[in-house]
Amino acid sequence: IPAIEQGGIIHAFDVNEPFVDVGTLRSYFDANMAWLDQRGASWSHESASLAEGVRLERTILGKGARAEGAGSLTECVVWPFAVARAPLSRAVVTRRGIVPV
Repeated sequence: IPAIEQGGIIHAFDVNEPFVDVGTLRSYFDANMAWLDQRGASWSHESASLAEGVRLERTILGKGARAEGAGSLTECVVWPFAVARAPLSRAVVTRRGIVPV
């Protein structure tokens, strides 16, 4: 708003896709699960690593993320370069820690 008050320019873009508000942990998590549901499977960035004995079930592994331990990562969103230790379910895993959903 201060930029507008100083004569700044506002740009608008016409988007024909649904808007998803991800302003809460729950809505962020739900949006990621909906994206996975459209894909029909878990998703891992090509640079992510999955330890032997770890299974992904409705889970996203970001760039450089690591899945360690033994068992399942179920309904997890693992941020880039974060480490998730199985077994774990319904969590967002960041480089700073685990946030249960």
